[in-house]
Amino acid sequence: KEGRYQGDMDIGLTRVGFKQARLAAKYLSKVDFSNIYSSPLRRAIDTANIINKTRNLKIIARENLKEINFGKWEGMKFDQINMMFHDDYQNWLADPYNNCPTGGESFKQVKERAAAEIDNIVSENEDGSSVAVVTHGGVILSLLVHWLQIPICRWKII
Repeated sequence: KEGRYQGDMDIGLTRVGFKQARLAAKYLSKVDFSNIYSSPLRRAIDTANIINKTRNLKIIARENLKEINFGKWEGMKFDQINMMFHDDYQNWLADPYNNCPTGGESFKQVKERAAAEIDNIVSENEDGSSVAVVTHGGVILSLLVHWLQIPICRWKII
C-alpha cells in the first residue's frame, strides 16, 4: 500500500490482514485437518491462531515457511531502494526469480527452502491426514511456479 518491501520483517497483521484471516478461517471451517504448520512470523502465527480458534490443534512453526528475505531493502520504499541500490534493484526487477535483493534471497532460494519444508511436512503426515499450511505470498508464488512448472519468464504474471 505504501510501496514498501515487507518480507521476513516480523510485523503483525493489519486490519485488512485480520479480515482476510477471518475469511480464510470461515472458508476452512468445514475442512478437517490434523495439524497446522505456520511460518514463525507473527502475522502468520496470528492467522494460524484465527484458523485454529475452534479446533484446538497445535500450531507447528517452521522457519522455512518464512517470507522472502529482502535484506537491506526490508521496510524501504521502492524509490529509496532504486536510489540507494540502483543496479541491484534493476537486476532484481528484471529477474527476481534468480537475482537477490541486496543482502537478501532470490525467489529461487525461497522456492528451494519452502519446497524442502513441504516435503518434510508430507513425510511427517504419511498417514494421509490433511494439514493446513500458513505462509506468505512470496512463498506461495515460488511454490506454484515450482509445482505447476511455470516457465520462469512467465512467473511474474501469476
